[in-house]
Amino acid sequence: MNNLEEFQHHCDQKHEGEQSYRLRCLHLLSRHVWQVKGSLQRAALHNFAEFQVRSATQWNNFTPHMLEQLESNTGELPAQDRWSQRRWLACVVCAEGRWSEDLVPTVLAGSRCSFKNPHLVADLLDPEQYIQSWPSVPAAEVRASSVETTLCGDLRVLLLHKRRISQRALLGEEAVNMCADCHACLVKAPPEMPMRALANGKWLGRHPEIMRTMPYGHRLLLPVRRVIATKIIFTSNPKNPWERTHSSQGIHGVTTIVEQAPALSAVREFPPADLADSFEAVFTGLDPDDRRKAQILPIQKQLLMRQMDFVLAHSAANQDAEYKSDRVDDMVDGDTPAVITANFADVPRAEDVEAVDLEDVENTSKYRGPTDSTVGAQELGEDKDDLPCTYLCHDTVPLDQSTCWQVAAAKLNLLERQAQAIRTEE
Repeated sequence: MNNLEEFQHHCDQKHEGEQSYRLRCLHLLSRHVWQVKGSLQRAALHNFAEFQVRSATQWNNFTPHMLEQLESNTGELPAQDRWSQRRWLACVVCAEGRWSEDLVPTVLAGSRCSFKNPHLVADLLDPEQYIQSWPSVPAAEVRASSVETTLCGDLRVLLLHKRRISQRALLGEEAVNMCADCHACLVKAPPEMPMRALANGKWLGRHPEIMRTMPYGHRLLLPVRRVIATKIIFTSNPKNPWERTHSSQGIHGVTTIVEQAPALSAVREFPPADLADSFEAVFTGLDPDDRRKAQILPIQKQLLMRQMDFVLAHSAANQDAEYKSDRVDDMVDGDTPAVITANFADVPRAEDVEAVDLEDVENTSKYRGPTDSTVGAQELGEDKDDLPCTYLCHDTVPLDQSTCWQVAAAKLNLLERQAQAIRTEE
């Protein structure tokens, strides 16, 4: 037996299934003292190392080349002829990264095409359909991101991850990588649009080079709109570990999702005169007159002006807004603009925060847990004692902006002491 499929077939034929074989092995092992020999330990370690670097998780799914080498080498499979190296690759349909063992080899064209209805798949991934659905996208860019291949004798254009498709793959001579979800949607009859496919409204185009060099200060000055979104994940398969981890909790029965209420009036000018509550930088332990604060979010004025011209030429939102060139002229190259420094806040130093004497505080609290219910804790009276706690401010003090800074300063001081204690213990 050379792979998992052969072992399972052997169990079905000789031992009434794999579960019956497992129970018999456990029964026999329970009658003897089992010693893990060194040879078995080395074999387990070798097996673990094998799948740590290979694009497989167990001895199954042999490729045709591996089966051919297995037959020609009298049941032995050399290491160089096994699965390819484990790599992080992208799906050609959705462009999302996956480990190579989680991707399914799929043939796009030719006599070995994996699609049952290639014409319907081509209709789903047609870039012209994408352009009609999203008329604001640059049509030339969408077409340039597509690939041409022959499906059932007809030349079709598909909106796929172009950089992950070779010329041989377009001819059907080699397979491309698809994630399991995209593969399952496209190979069945009739095919369905994969939820995360680029052709399903996920194509974003190339990131312009001028916008890639984006200091954080420029990000605050350029846009006139900022996305505020809440994502809620529902699942119909709670056994899936990813969906069980990321899906919304505590929602039962029929749930209705409604759109957000109308937002405030849109910003009609840029760069902004006031960032309001969209940004705030907090400084602790610095002198309020320290010059280094002006170098926190500096701008590159020439680059900023070129980026302003770019968004004016290509952004519909910025074209509807008014460009305040005088505000850009007042900015100093290499310094943080005044509209950003207006949102800087100084936290008082830790030594300026008054300490609170716990003996003067009546409403101290105790964090209780399972250890309070043990017999040892009850005999020693620890279940009734208050645990040490730290008050960062008095209960009678309102939590305004000034008080929050004092709480933050005390908390930072406490974290520093805890970190120093950890370093000392280590």
